[in-house]
Order: sequence, then C-alpha cells, then structure tokens
Amino acid sequence: MPVPAATWSMPLKGVRLLYMHETDAAILIGLETESKPVVCPACNSAAVVGYGKMIWRIRDLPIRKKAVFLEIKRRRLRCRECLVTFNELVSQISAHHRATTRLVQSVWKMALRQPFTVLSKTFGMDEKTIRNIFKDTFDAQVSQFRIPSCRPAPSALAIRLPTILRQQRVMWINLDQGTLVDMAAQATPESIHASLQRVASGGAEKITVPPDAPLIRALQASTQSPLILHPRSMRAACSDVIELGRTINGAAPYLNTLSRFVGANSAAEAARLWQDLSSPPPELQTKMDPLNAALGLLPAGCFEAFGQPDHACDALAEQLDRILSSGFSRRSYDVICAIALHDKTLQKTARTGVAENGAHLGYQKTNCGTSIPKLLARLEKLTRDNDASDAGMQT
Repeated sequence: MPVPAATWSMPLKGVRLLYMHETDAAILIGLETESKPVVCPACNSAAVVGYGKMIWRIRDLPIRKKAVFLEIKRRRLRCRECLVTFNELVSQISAHHRATTRLVQSVWKMALRQPFTVLSKTFGMDEKTIRNIFKDTFDAQVSQFRIPSCRPAPSALAIRLPTILRQQRVMWINLDQGTLVDMAAQATPESIHASLQRVASGGAEKITVPPDAPLIRALQASTQSPLILHPRSMRAACSDVIELGRTINGAAPYLNTLSRFVGANSAAEAARLWQDLSSPPPELQTKMDPLNAALGLLPAGCFEAFGQPDHACDALAEQLDRILSSGFSRRSYDVICAIALHDKTLQKTARTGVAENGAHLGYQKTNCGTSIPKLLARLEKLTRDNDASDAGMQT
C-alpha cells in the first residue's frame, strides 16, 4: 500500500526518494544516495572508486503510530591510494544509533517529560533502546547542555545522601541561594571529592552534614572547611533509636536524655547531653554505634546549628528527595540530572558588578545553581502529567 507523501518529510540531504510502501507492521521508505565526489576518510585522497552498493535500514519518526524505516541504498567505496574500503556517509543520521537525528532528538526531549515506558509505546521501540539513546545523547550533549559555571564561592553548603532509584546519591545544596548545585551518582570518597571540587574548589565557610561516618571521612580528606552537624538529620536518626527503645525494659532514662538532646535549645546543651549518651543500653548499642562513629569524627563545634530554627532549605530538600525517589522511579539517573541540574529555565542567576580602582566596567552573569522551589514545581507538574497520561492509557 503506498503512503501519502504529505505524511512524511525528507529528513536527509543528498538522497532521492525511490518508493514509499506501507505494510501491516511498518512503513518502508526507499532512498538512494546521489552520486557525488567523495574523498577517502583515511588519507583524504580523491582517488576513490565504487566497490558495490548496500542497503542500510534506519529508523525514522513514526507515522500514524507505525514504525518508519528508511531503506537507504548507499555506495561502498574503495580508495586506490591506501586501499581502505568505506561506506558513503549520509547526513542527519545518528553516529551511535541506526536512527535519524530527528528521531534521536525527539526521544531526548520527550524523555525529559515522560517515562521510558511511555516513550517505548510512542516510538514502537524497546525500552532498553530508548534508555540507550537518551544516555548516549546526554553524554554527547552534556557539555553544551550545562550552563558554564561561574559561581561565587558559597559561604554555606549542605550535603545530603538521598536514595534515588534504589541507590544512595550525593546532593549538594547552596544554603545561601536555596539552590541545588550538583549531584553525584555514587556516595564514594572519589565521587564526593570530585563533586566538591565542582561545587567549591576553594572550600566553603561551613558544610552542613548528616551523621554519616563514611561521608564525614571523605569530606575531611577533601576539604578544610568546618563540618557542621545537620540537626534535622540527627533528629531523624535519634527518633529511630527512640522508637526501638520503647520496647526495651530499663531504657527509659537513656531515652529521656536522648529526647532532651533532640530538643536541645543551644549548641552547648546539645554537646553536654551527647556526652551523657556515650553508654547506651546493650540493646541499643548497634543503633547508636553509627551515630557515635560519625560524631566522634567531628569537632566540638559541630553542634553549632542546634537550638536554631531549621533552615528554609531543609523541608524543600526533603520534598525533593521524596519526589525524586518515588515519582521518577521509571526514569534513569541521567534523566534526573538533565532535569535537576541542566535546565536553563530553572537556573538562578545574578548579575555581578565588575569594577577596578572604583571605575565601573560592567557586569558578569553568575550561575548559582538550580532554584529548588522552581525545580519542585517542574517535577510536580511532570508527575501530574505522567499520572494523567497513565490514567488515559488505562482507560
């Protein structure tokens, strides 16, 4: 069955149309490269002769929910100088996939808005293929997709260890600006060091940390910046101990001290109460060991934030953690990074005056990272749209 020409536009250059045919399963479009001079890619010689022809099947954008395949007849060529044989190049074809560049770009853009499972049905392609296309495109474009970093040195940083896609990640937050500035795929000393260099190579006035001994060791090996204990994370860890201790006979006095520590009104009170918690009941020893190990690495001033109101970013960071770990369970980590770090519309920027000897010279634009409130609004909208799409597909 022939295909109406109006339903398909030519995505390639230097080829001519041979036929368009539709089957029950797909639409086949025959193309042939136009004869033109070619130079050898190995030695740049023009002494190139034909060495036969071959059919190259490439996937294009679907038409009427049917897969479209371009069957391209192209020349096989041979260089008389260096005897290298090679295939004729065709523009607008992906270098990594048997697909047109417009199909690859369409997958890339839609993957930022919809899960891979939906794209698999939309394009009639295996979900693994969709993932590979996105990852390869992300790797190739990431340097262009990122805004060049010209960040002022942050005075206050916070590091979090959210679990995203069933794996612990590293998340850096600029507390001064309320922005997400970096993420690392793994919470290893190497990736923590690398991400810290990206965020603040010269260090920060202070870094707020959760009670995690491996993280603290990695940071102490990478920076001289003071490490401050994050009260909200510490309270959450202590609440788990309190919940367990309620079932243990004779643990009430220890739990009472732990509860007073959680609600400490000052850094001095928190430090004093923590000293009283050094000998937990045997049944709570396993739970308290990680906390003791973490705080044993920190100086006495680590309780600085106790007795102060929670930072405005705390609740936002927890909300971000929840939505990334649940609403984006069908995405890849690369998709999450592309949305969370590399969307220019979500970046918080500022104009910084540049002057010398009191003379105003102009302004330079500084990038402070991704605005967390804007990012949450974007993620919530994407989640709603995906839920509505899922509901539509089920009905």
